[in-house]
Parts: sequence; C-alpha cells; structure tokens
Amino acid sequence: MKRTALIALGVALAAVAAALLYTTLAREAEYRRLISEGENALASDRGFAAIEAFSGAIALKPDAMLGYLRRGEAYRRRGVADLHTALRDLRMATDLDPTALKPLEEVGDVNFALDRFARAAETYNAYLKLDDHSSTVWYRLAMSRFRLGDAGGATSALLQAVALNDRFAEAFYLLGVCQGQMGQSTEAVKSLGRAVEFSPALSQTFLAAREELVRLFLVLRRDTDAIAELEKLAAFEPAKSDPLIEAGVIYARLGRTDLALAELNRAVERDPANPRVYQAVGRIWLDTAEGRPGDRRWALNNALKALDQAARAPDATSEGLTLYGRALVLAGDAAGAQQAFEQALQKTPIDATAYREVASLAQRRGDLPVAHDALVRYLALTTDSREAPAVAERLGDLSLRLDQPKEAVTWLRQAAETCDDDASTIGRVATMQRRAGDRAGAAATVDRGLQKSPHSAPLLALRSQLQ
Repeated sequence: MKRTALIALGVALAAVAAALLYTTLAREAEYRRLISEGENALASDRGFAAIEAFSGAIALKPDAMLGYLRRGEAYRRRGVADLHTALRDLRMATDLDPTALKPLEEVGDVNFALDRFARAAETYNAYLKLDDHSSTVWYRLAMSRFRLGDAGGATSALLQAVALNDRFAEAFYLLGVCQGQMGQSTEAVKSLGRAVEFSPALSQTFLAAREELVRLFLVLRRDTDAIAELEKLAAFEPAKSDPLIEAGVIYARLGRTDLALAELNRAVERDPANPRVYQAVGRIWLDTAEGRPGDRRWALNNALKALDQAARAPDATSEGLTLYGRALVLAGDAAGAQQAFEQALQKTPIDATAYREVASLAQRRGDLPVAHDALVRYLALTTDSREAPAVAERLGDLSLRLDQPKEAVTWLRQAAETCDDDASTIGRVATMQRRAGDRAGAAATVDRGLQKSPHSAPLLALRSQLQ
C-alpha cells in the first residue's frame, strides 16, 4: 500500500514538473515571439504595434531587461513627445542589468535629446567605465561637455575618440571648433583639415568644417587662405552666393577693390535678389566715396544705386539700411537719411552704428536730448571698445549743454578712465571736468595723464591752472 502511494505521488510530481516545464517553455516561446514581433514592427516603422508587442513581453517577463530596452527604443522613435516615457523604460532596463551597455547608451542619448547635458555626460561616463573602446560614445560625451560650455573637457574626450577612429570626421570637426575656442588655432586648422579629408564631399560636416576654416583663417589674418576656402565652397555650392560675398568683403578690406567687385558680380549672377550682395557692393563704393574726395560723385552714385536696391528688399538688414543712410547723408539728403536710420533701428539684429548716425543728425539740427539718448544706446550696444572714450567724452559735452553737470562728470570720468594712454584726450577731459565744477576730479585726471606723459605741455599747463 505504501509502495503504491509512493509511486502515485512520484507520478503526480512528475506530471506537475512536466506541466511547469511546458508552461515555462510556452511562456518563453511567447515572450520571444512578442519580442520578434515588436522588432519587426519597429523595422517597418509601426511604432504603436511595436510598443504593444514589447508591453506584452514585459507582462510575461517583468524582470527581463530586453523588453524595457526595446519598448524604450520604440517610444524614442515616436519623437520628442514620448522621450520622457522612453527614458522611464530605458532607466528600468539599466536597473535590471547595470552592466548592459546598450541601455546606458540609449539613456545618454535621450537625456541629450532632452537638453539634459550634465545627465547625458554622467551616463556616457558610466558606459565608458564598463567599456572605453567606443569612439562613438567618447564623441557623444564630448558633445555633452561642449554643450555644457566645457571645451577643455570636450577636447579630452574627442582626442580619445579620434585615437580609436582616426577617420572620424565629425569628431575632428568638433575638435577643431573646441581648439579654436581655446585659442589653439594651429591645432584647430589641422583638425578641421582632417574633418574635410574624411567627410564625404558636400556633407554637412564637410561644408561646416570648411566654413569654420574660413573663420579661423580670418582670425589668424591668413586672408589668402580664407579666400581660397571660400572659392572652394563656391565651387562645391554653385547655387549659393554667400561664399562669393564673403570673399568680396575680404578683398575689399585688403584694398583689392577690383577683385572684390569681380567676386560680387559673380554673386549677383548667382543670386540677383540677395540684398547682401548689393549691400557689400554699396559698402565698397561708399568707402571709396568717403576716402577719395576726387572720386566722390561717381563712387557715391554707385553706392546709392546699390544700397537703394539693398534697402528696398523685404529682408533688408539693419546694417544695409544704416549704410544707405550714411550714403544719403553724404549726398546731402538728411531727411532721407533719417528715415533710413529709423528703419534700420526696427530691424534685428540692430546695427549699433545707426544710433551713432541718428545722434549726429540730431546734434546737427540742435536736438540735443535725442542726440544724447541715441549715443547712450549706441554705447550700450557697440562692441568697438576703441570708440568708447570719444563717445563718453561726447556724452559729457552734451550733458553739460543740457545743464546736467552731475551726469557730465560721470561720462567724463568714464572717458578719462578708458583713454588714459592719450595725453591729448586726457587734457580735454580734465578741462571739461573743470568746467563741470569737478576741480578735484580734473586734478586727478591730469596727474594720471602726467604719469603716462610727464612732459605733456597741455597737461602741465592745466596742472598749473588747477593749482
């Protein structure tokens, strides 16, 4: 009896084990089928079907990493609106298998897409601690650091990337940009050259690297090299006029007006509706008219013709309208110039010199408050520090004429502090400080000037008068 019971129990246990094995195998088979179905749906760009299949797989095996990884990828492909949901699944995948590389990479990519650059960098670092042989992940780490403003950290990561892949064009391009930002211009030129060499012609990296080379050559005052790069860009992009315009501007700065106009004529042939072409042509003729009185009438007429066409364009720039106003001033049309400057101030980005020109016109007609306000705005916007002393001195003079002695002293002190290498200007500032009633300030300005120019006759005379 006992033996029969034991046999029956064994048979029952075997049946249960077989049933459990069958169920397990069936669940595993269904799990794999759902994963395969989801991957097929992803491959055919059926995102919703893929998510449904991966969700079914997760329900069967909630402790398995793969379902969460694949569903996270499916959500990610659906676009920005689903990135947070994708991140949730991908983080779950990394929690389930902290040593798996793919989920870490995906978490970093989604954080980067969400502009969470610090978190992206942290995740890429975690990946590289497990495996530091991926040039792509080193590059993405560099991108994250670059977006955080850490050009040095980005450079370190990029050097690792190109050491692993010495034909990595995108990495060489970003390396060149970072080196340029850090003042390593020679190294930057080499890196950008490698980017051009290894990227397909006309690819985004190829064109961007050449454009960055132009910028670097201009910083290094290698104008000939910059023009050569622009000519190459013009050849690669026959429909675009911008490289020819930039080459023309460089030639004009070098005093090669003939070559500048030749380049700009080519630009007009390519894009006759581009106002920047006529703006560049007009600037050349305006500079000629202002610098060569003997050629003024002919050059000014050419400037007015070109700048009028630039100003009439719907997408006319603030700079172009300011140039047109300057030409009208030279032609004696103050009312037309005022209108052009007002239009320039309505465009963005604003050309700060429009405020300076408005101030000059206002001062000429005796409208001192308008001139004063325009100069204040100009000083706040201009990036040309060389003009700051003269503008501050001019504001001091206007403040005096507007019976604002305290403000006058403020501007004059600013002028004195920013031009203390110029004995002549220091003397004028000290004289105006004296007129404003600030004798102590005037004496201090004179003493500062004499420290720089101890034998300056005007400053010595002023010191005697103040004593």
